[in-house]
Amino acid sequence: EKYIAEGLVDALFADGSVKGLPFLLVSSDIGRKTLSEELERAGASVTKTVFYSTQPAILSQHIKTVVKNGKIDMVTFTSSSTALNFFDQIPPGEFDSRIKIASIGPQTSETLKRLNREPDIEALVFTTDGLASTILEYCGKKQ
Repeated sequence: EKYIAEGLVDALFADGSVKGLPFLLVSSDIGRKTLSEELERAGASVTKTVFYSTQPAILSQHIKTVVKNGKIDMVTFTSSSTALNFFDQIPPGEFDSRIKIASIGPQTSETLKRLNREPDIEALVFTTDGLASTILEYCGKKQ
């Protein structure tokens, strides 16, 4: 029901014990440890493997100028790492306050808040489709 690790934990535990059950968790190199820790705490046998590595992209000077001058309406963040990497390249005072910030969900919103960037929009369903729907609703567009 929730598209976050805690929601998956709740769903797995709702059907009974996971003690002794084998799990293979395939994730990124920077994925949260919530799911593996909760499964291990409940007695599951967990094997973890990194499937891909997350590397920050370098923002072009054009993008930096567009953001500084408020030439866009909104920036969307689909993960905490996107927020961290983006604002690592946009110095304080160079993000036009008229630009709206959209977050895919509570984990990303918490990261944005720690960066002193309060999201204007947070998806109700924590998927890219959910984020798109929430943005359309925010903008008064019918779906």
